[in-house]
Amino acid sequence: MPKGVLKISRTNKGKVFVEIDKLNGRPPMPISYVVLPDTDLNGKECQYEVDEKGIFKTIKVEGNVVWSRNPPPSVTLATPVGQKQVVYTEGSKFQDTFSPAHTFLPQDVQNLGLTDIDNFSLKLQKAARYETTLNRDKFKFIFFKNDPRERVFLEIKANYGHLQDNFTTLCQRQAQHAERLFPSNSRKIELHPQWRFVLGLGGESVYETNMTLHHTYGMPYFPSSSIKGVLRGWVISQIFTQEDNVKSYNKDKPLENAEHRAITESPLFCTIFGCPKESQKKNSPTKDLNALKFIVQTPEGPKWKSQEHQGIITFFDGLPTVAPVIKTDVMNVHYKDWYKDIGYSAPTDTQRTNPIHFLTVSNENNLRFQTYIGTNNNMKLGEFGKDYGIFIKNTPLNSDSTILDLVAYWLKKALSLHGIGAKTAVGYGYMK
Repeated sequence: MPKGVLKISRTNKGKVFVEIDKLNGRPPMPISYVVLPDTDLNGKECQYEVDEKGIFKTIKVEGNVVWSRNPPPSVTLATPVGQKQVVYTEGSKFQDTFSPAHTFLPQDVQNLGLTDIDNFSLKLQKAARYETTLNRDKFKFIFFKNDPRERVFLEIKANYGHLQDNFTTLCQRQAQHAERLFPSNSRKIELHPQWRFVLGLGGESVYETNMTLHHTYGMPYFPSSSIKGVLRGWVISQIFTQEDNVKSYNKDKPLENAEHRAITESPLFCTIFGCPKESQKKNSPTKDLNALKFIVQTPEGPKWKSQEHQGIITFFDGLPTVAPVIKTDVMNVHYKDWYKDIGYSAPTDTQRTNPIHFLTVSNENNLRFQTYIGTNNNMKLGEFGKDYGIFIKNTPLNSDSTILDLVAYWLKKALSLHGIGAKTAVGYGYMK
């Protein structure tokens, strides 16, 4: 075995840094993947073994192994005795992260011999794979790892169990519910992701990032609250910031009080999305707040009535029609010291990057999402008097169009021009 001398030091942040001087006149060779608990072996002569690619396998001092690569390059996951290791080939070098021995599942669950979990939400959150950090007293949860030096290639694989080939049945059930709840007053809308999208990126999770998954089926989906929220925000920003709809004292700030104007001055907006009990107008020159009102049907016809209320449009979840493909993506913080304002650190390329992985849904497999909107009172826009005019400007709609026509038109516009989910500014989340 070749010999050398260990050069071990500690960085300012406490990390142990290992080098080996080969005693042949060349400078010491740093080995970033070798982790030793302390610097006691600094200056000791050692023997080491490398593989055919020059990657260290073992280091010995005085005949004792002080470090060895674990797991060996031919084994990515440590498999408990009697448990079959699941390897996903599919033309990829990556193996599934699932391994009960590397989770905090109860010991009796680990001994069941599980090879996978058929609910992706449970697999991601409850069977999260962990690794020890450099100081060996903390844990880090991972769903992706690409380490060519250690030949460790891991990524979480989506498993939808019995749903894998039954997404069509699930969508048919949703269609039946929509028709029964709103006979002849429901509208189906199909969403085709243009590229990738990600929902729930900042949600609570054992990882640094998260993904919104259905609490029962464990699949990616669009919550109805998200669809309604995106649409409501888009309508406010597009309709109530137009020059004709902005008060004189807000001309230089069209978004100022736009939401307040929507819920206090627009019967149509309040009828669709609902109104809160109270609202606050910012920087208004008057303290006189208009009463909150909405349209109700009376024997004399529709009337504009003051009252807190919910919207008359029901939004359904967006469900996938085929099995969604999960892809890992990365965002890389290049100037973390500058962002953290550590002393004075200019945003230079001398700072170490901080890659953060997150999960996305790809548009592969001709992926589509199905959603419905419905109402028990599909009123015509003409019943709202002049109020509907600002909403159908530059659209193919007219006074004989219904509320469902308007909401469906808006929804297609909002999701294709504004997108849904996180990171829409860089291309995620747009539909067609």
